[in-house]
This record gives sequence, structure tokens and C-alpha cells, in this order.
Amino acid sequence: AHGSGRGIQGINLADSLNVCDELLIKHGGHKAAAGLTIKTVNIPKFAKQFNEYACDHLSDEDLVPKVNLDFEVRMPHLTLETVDQLHLLEPFGADNPPARLSIRNLALRRSPDLIGKEKNHIKLFVTDGRQTVEAIGWGMSEHFIVLKNKNIRLNLAFEPEINEWNDIRRLQLKITDLHI
Repeated sequence: AHGSGRGIQGINLADSLNVCDELLIKHGGHKAAAGLTIKTVNIPKFAKQFNEYACDHLSDEDLVPKVNLDFEVRMPHLTLETVDQLHLLEPFGADNPPARLSIRNLALRRSPDLIGKEKNHIKLFVTDGRQTVEAIGWGMSEHFIVLKNKNIRLNLAFEPEINEWNDIRRLQLKITDLHI
């Protein structure tokens, strides 16, 4: 069997696989991401050993999901020029993540849409009452039903992007988290 994983703060994923080395055919990675190959017969032993390592190295606080934000903004600050300026900070990667912003108290301009071949992404049009912006939640279809409620207010964590199609550039918010 083959597997890969992404880590959370508080644990080094590569170190956790090193502890299980004798059960693995091969493995590699770094603190935040890793991959492995294992004989399927070893999976239960691996799961036990890996989980024991995680229990020894993670606190209850480490398991509380966190959203790291750079700035809280208001809708008028979200412009194509602002996003162009943020892109001057590229290249983005593990040591230089893209700017993650938040905005509070948004309404939905219209009912959300499910998009993608598997219909597992959501597309929203959010507004502060004056300006409306498209927002995409990749892999966030589990929020679809509650987002269909007409009178909800949203707080969004997002990465601002420029969606360019047919020579038209539009601001788009790539949702990383939402609170209803």
C-alpha cells in the first residue's frame, strides 16, 4: 500500500515515520508532509505505533484546529491592484505562504452553487452590502446545505486571487475556512 500525509503544527511527520521504519518498505518527506510504502499486513501495527508516537508528541491544544491569519480586511480593500501587490511576494511555498486574510459579517448575494465534476466544491457570491465578490471553497461541499439558508452571515478566511478567463480579470476569494 502507498500513503501520504500532511502534518499539523506540534508534530514532525518525517520523524513519526522514522519511528515506524521497521514496518515500512520506504518512506520520506519532511516536517509538514511525507509519503510511505508499506506491506498491507503491517498496516495495523503501523497504525498502533504511529498513533502512540502522535499521542506522546501532541497535546490536546495541538489538536484544536487553528486558522493563521495575516490581516483582517474590509471589502473596499479587496481590489485587483491589492492582489497584484500581494503577488509580488511570490514564490509561495512552505516557508513563504500566500497572504491569508479574513473578512467578517458578509451576506450571500445569491444561493451557493456546487461545482466541479464531483460537485465537491462550493461557489459563493458574498457581499458587504456595497461590493460583491466571488468566493470558491475547494473541497468544502459539506457546507452547502447550511449555506442555502437565506439570512446567514459569514466570516471568511481566504487567500485573494485573480481569476482570469476570456481576457477578463476578476477578484476571487479562495476560501480556507468559514464561520457561519
